[in-house]
Amino acid sequence: MKPRLFASVILLISAAPVWAQAWSDAPEAAPATEAVFVDRQSLQRQAGQDFASRPVVQAAHYLQQAGSLGAAAGLVLAAEQAGELDKATTDAVLVALRDYQQLALYPRAKFIADALWKRWSVDQYNHFWLNQAVLMLEHEDYVGAETSLRHLRKPWSADVSRRRYSLWGQLYLQQHKYAEVVTALDKQVSIEDKGLYDHFNFGLALLNTGNKDRGLALLDEMGYMKLEAHDHRVLRDHVNLMMGWHWLRNDQGGTAREYFKRVSLDGPVSNLALLGLGWAELAADGTKQVARFKRRVLCEKPDVPPDALMRLLSDRYVPCRPGEISGVVDITHSFAFDATKRGTERYQEALRPWQVLARRQAHDPAVQEALLAAGYAHQRRNDPESAQQAYRYAIQRFEEEGLRLTELEKALREKDLDPLMVLRGKAQPDEFAPVRATNGFVAAVSTLETLAQLRRELEVMDARIQAISEKPGIDQKRWDSLTMRRLVLHDQMVGIQQALDESLRNSLLSDLSERLARLNQYHSNARLALARMYDKNQEP
Repeated sequence: MKPRLFASVILLISAAPVWAQAWSDAPEAAPATEAVFVDRQSLQRQAGQDFASRPVVQAAHYLQQAGSLGAAAGLVLAAEQAGELDKATTDAVLVALRDYQQLALYPRAKFIADALWKRWSVDQYNHFWLNQAVLMLEHEDYVGAETSLRHLRKPWSADVSRRRYSLWGQLYLQQHKYAEVVTALDKQVSIEDKGLYDHFNFGLALLNTGNKDRGLALLDEMGYMKLEAHDHRVLRDHVNLMMGWHWLRNDQGGTAREYFKRVSLDGPVSNLALLGLGWAELAADGTKQVARFKRRVLCEKPDVPPDALMRLLSDRYVPCRPGEISGVVDITHSFAFDATKRGTERYQEALRPWQVLARRQAHDPAVQEALLAAGYAHQRRNDPESAQQAYRYAIQRFEEEGLRLTELEKALREKDLDPLMVLRGKAQPDEFAPVRATNGFVAAVSTLETLAQLRRELEVMDARIQAISEKPGIDQKRWDSLTMRRLVLHDQMVGIQQALDESLRNSLLSDLSERLARLNQYHSNARLALARMYDKNQEP
């Protein structure tokens, strides 16, 4: 698990450090019907209704009154019963409260679900717990996610049933329980829309449980599908890329080439596909591979495929009519297999994708490897002049990239600079992709957005406090109280901002250090290869 950047965010809305404690350390608040009621004037005074009524500010003030998020939710529900808040505002405040704290997700969700159960239908209740399971999976709270899924009530709608199996599969997959993944996702029959991701996970689980024939056939099938949605096409590219490297590692270059060629040249994984395609040209062709598509065909004679064969290729499951029995039809195809290429011709073929790749952005490790590999291929083609030129070009690109990364590192170390602004101004759009995709990074950015929203709310507070101060007969004690509350909230926001900036900066610098080390290694290898060629030319 990445560092939990939300561990201190609760301080944003509390003057007392005790509020940073996890939910499990605090007593569970009573349901709404048993919450402590307060009078209207007290609620209005404590919640600051007269100068800030928007839910995000209300949530902050409720947390200031309470010692835990559960107790704050109880105050919100009590306020609604006292007539202070309407249902829409109550729901909005509860959402804001959930956004403020990302610790102990399950107990908090249980409190809110129990409190609001009387308002919901079974389907609404089930979707609440499904959404909570998604949130808990994102935070790697596996116990909470499993407990959430076990809260689902029957009868399940079709959508709830589909999401239920899908989330069980994701839960087991993240814990590397592949046999359980197979059991959960084998119940999924849709290979369209969101079901594509489940089938991808299903294929991975099959491979990891030793059922390679079925897993490879399923993934191979996904690699052929004609898809319209962008994220589905990206998933298909990932499938083909994974299959290509799988066959390449098994010395099946002829098969690997066909998978790499399926990957889109403008997709996010095209660099790795071009790199793999070059290496596949130099690998052993291996043996001819046959892919077996196995689909459930519902017809009276299972050994005879239906007339609409193309429909079968795009639809795993053909609807069954009464009286028909299920069977299996195997559809086979052979990969292109060319064993005629020999000697230097193979290196010429490898250069084609590598030269395309070498013209792309040098921050990508695949591009760096291709720059170095191109010189090697020219050497093996007995073309020393082209090899030296390729190595010199690689050295130039490596040095340019090294200077850029050094400047980026210097900017990230500047404490006064916002690391996110540094990324926007100096980094490539897809740079630091692995770091940006981590839960910790996403959570930190979300928290920073919350801070920006609170800063806007503080501006509203300032204007209203100023308006109160200009009225005749100002209540000085009340004005002092509002002003002090505003100052405390502002100071804590600044502290949280600095802590998050530091955490983000450290994550980025750590990744940048690894990339610089890898770049320097490629740079050294290119210089060494060029020096050896010079030495060889000077031999008597």
